[in-house]
Amino acid sequence: MRRGISSLKSLGFVKKSTTSNKIFSIALRFHSNSPPSLLENYKNLVEQGKVQHDPYQERVAFELEKLLSRLHQYEKDMEDYYVKLAEWEEKREEERLKLLVKEAKEKQETGGGGIWTSVNKQRNRILEKFAIFG
Repeated sequence: MRRGISSLKSLGFVKKSTTSNKIFSIALRFHSNSPPSLLENYKNLVEQGKVQHDPYQERVAFELEKLLSRLHQYEKDMEDYYVKLAEWEEKREEERLKLLVKEAKEKQETGGGGIWTSVNKQRNRILEKFAIFG
């Protein structure tokens, strides 16, 4: 299997793509500017008399073409996925920053929080008790 993939690499069917700083590798890639398809090559070889027609070999070439087409579609889908993922991550970071700013403003308005806030709350509770019983 490894030898088969390396021979496909030598034919130019391998592509590494980067999208949104994500790297993914597609083992087989169908290029529009690539040489004729496997099935066309097989049929040409049969017409030239270089190989004998074999329905099983023809079927294999057909199935490989379908696989290449599916892998091409998969690559497009993955590129779309990584673009959408990057957009989502960017929006999430913007929302996180908005929440942090809002939280900081609320802390500023309430006196900064911390120990003095809890001391003031405790003092207010004690004063309320005295006011009720007083």
